[in-house]
Amino acid sequence: MVMQTKRTTTRRLLSWTWSRDVGVRKGIASSHFRTSSVLHRAAQVPEQLAVAAHGYWRAFQASRPDSQIHRRAREKLVLLLCQEGLCAPREIDRLLRPGGFTVRLSLCLLRYRKLRPVHPFSPPPSGTAYAVEGALPRGMLKHLRLALGPSSTFWRAHGYRCGLSSFFSYVHPLDQPGRCGLDRVIQLLHAHVVSYFPKAAAATRAEWWAHCRPHSTGHQLHFDSDDEGRGGVRHPIVSVALYLTGGVGGPTLITEQHAARSTGLPRQGWAILPKLNRAVMFDGSLLHCVVPGRGPAPRSASGKPRRRISLMVAFWSAICEKDGDKPGAARPFPYASLSKSGMGASTCTSKWVERFDWDTQCDNLGHGRGTPACEDGRNASSELWPVRPVWEPVLPCSMPKGSLPIRMPAYDECFQGF
Repeated sequence: MVMQTKRTTTRRLLSWTWSRDVGVRKGIASSHFRTSSVLHRAAQVPEQLAVAAHGYWRAFQASRPDSQIHRRAREKLVLLLCQEGLCAPREIDRLLRPGGFTVRLSLCLLRYRKLRPVHPFSPPPSGTAYAVEGALPRGMLKHLRLALGPSSTFWRAHGYRCGLSSFFSYVHPLDQPGRCGLDRVIQLLHAHVVSYFPKAAAATRAEWWAHCRPHSTGHQLHFDSDDEGRGGVRHPIVSVALYLTGGVGGPTLITEQHAARSTGLPRQGWAILPKLNRAVMFDGSLLHCVVPGRGPAPRSASGKPRRRISLMVAFWSAICEKDGDKPGAARPFPYASLSKSGMGASTCTSKWVERFDWDTQCDNLGHGRGTPACEDGRNASSELWPVRPVWEPVLPCSMPKGSLPIRMPAYDECFQGF
């Protein structure tokens, strides 16, 4: 069986069969996987993504079935096949089934639309999710983007490596006067949230973290929780994603699945693309993720691949803060470093902390306040398009076509594309 693409030039590059080359040398699988991973992230045209898929296939064929490379190559290959439409769904399922997968994220989600629809969608049900455009005034947005830019000292100080580094976050009080520029950002986001989720007025703490992802990198489905669920699962009242870049990376998916009320897979969700200064807010107990970006990675004026940068803020009635010298979950924000930043030699902490403080006059509070409407006047929450189905069964299986298992599958049985 031969995999084919839509273009003749790519078809010549990708004329290979589904058979194992028994003569491959040891280590060739690793080489194919590394090369394809680099090409996948740096691709500038669709043909290069097809070549990356070819490399993942060769790594998959050359590796032992019980090896990590075999598993990772399968997942990367299937993601590209889904997103680029390189083969039929039945061939995708033929790859997934031997890996123990019983369901996969739907093709309509992984191959998401890049352009906004001509006709707006109806917003999600009340109390589920909302979006606002122009969430921050221009001055405030400018300083926050400098603090969390790709070259910011913030990422280096925390040893950030997307998908590899441990989770870290910081907690700010909401029942005290703001002490830095970031406090004012959080207070303004809280005001937006309360206008849609009145129950969030009871929040006393805000926990924030940030991500700087390559275009093709996503984030697995998860629930936001305090202390990763230790000692009982506790969710924030509302979670917010503020996009500091636009036009790069995949959409945020928010599903209908609540942690405590669901016994099966969610059948419906809502997705929204990242756009500069757009904030999407949703019930903090809902399952959500970031879908990997599809197509070639957008590039900056200098030619470098751009990154999907976002600030996440969870609003809590109470959260367990944990002191520590190293980055970790729910650390108290190091306000003390602000007072030290102008005294003698700067420490590693004070260097990144001082970037999150600026004069109030720089906020430009008279401009760019958040609005529930887009530039053309449509409701910003209508940018959340419905996703149904969220999951599709991996065929062949004993279930009727289009149906899902009654039981909740094991986590490793669910293909998410990453």
